[in-house]
Amino acid sequence: MPDESRIPRNLSEYVQYMKRTTDFLGKPSPAPFTGKNWERFNWTETELSQWESLTKTAEELFPKYSSMAFRTVVIKNKIRKVQSDTVKYNQQQKLLDRIASNPNRTVLTDFLLFRIRRGTSLEKTKRTVHTSSINEPVLLALKPLGGAMLKIFCRTIKGTGRGHRHKISNSVMIVYRIGTTPPKNLNYCNAQHISTHAKFILRLEPKESGKRIYVFARWYNTKYPLLAGPWSNMHEAVIV
Repeated sequence: MPDESRIPRNLSEYVQYMKRTTDFLGKPSPAPFTGKNWERFNWTETELSQWESLTKTAEELFPKYSSMAFRTVVIKNKIRKVQSDTVKYNQQQKLLDRIASNPNRTVLTDFLLFRIRRGTSLEKTKRTVHTSSINEPVLLALKPLGGAMLKIFCRTIKGTGRGHRHKISNSVMIVYRIGTTPPKNLNYCNAQHISTHAKFILRLEPKESGKRIYVFARWYNTKYPLLAGPWSNMHEAVIV
C-alpha cells in the first residue's frame, strides 16, 4: 500500500523530504506574502532550527546507512531515531497541522511539498496526486536541421525509440546558452524553453548560425513545479 503519512516512513524518501522542506522553509514566500516561508507558516525560529538540525543529522547518517560497507545496527538505529524524533516533534508542535490550517498556505505547493492530504481538498481527489519529485534525468539528443533550427529528443532511461515524457511530468524544461565557450554549469545559461512535447523543434535566430548551443534539460510539471526532476548533463551542437 502507498505510504499516506505526511512524514515518509521509507528512509530514502524521508531524507529527500527533509531536504526539500528545509530548503523551501528558508526561501522567500510567494507573492503577495512577505518574509520567508517559515514565517508565513508562523513557525518560530526555534522550530525552524530544530527542523534544520534533524535534516542535517539525517543527511549525515544516510550515506553510511545506504552503503553496505558502512551500515551497522548502530547506524540504522541512529537514523531511525532521527526519523522518529521528527515525527514526535511534529506531533508535539503540530507543525504540519499549522500549515494545513494556515490561511496563507497554498494547496498546490505547500500541501504537496509537505504531503498534507487528510482534512484538505486533496484527500477527496480521485486522481493520483504525486508528492515525490521526479528522480530520473532526461536522456537528451540534439539534431541540427538547418535554418537555425534544432530538433530536440527527450526520453526516459527505460524508454526506447521515439521521444516520450516521464509519467509524472507534463513537459520538458531546457536551459541553454549560445556561444563558443561551454558554460561552467547550468547557472551560466541565459535562455529557457518549456515544451509539452518530448520531441520538439527549437527555433533560433539566423544570426546564431555557426555558433554552438549548450543545453541542459529536465522533466518538468507546470502544475507542480516542485516535482521537477534533476538536470541532465550538458549537450552541445553546432547551429547550422
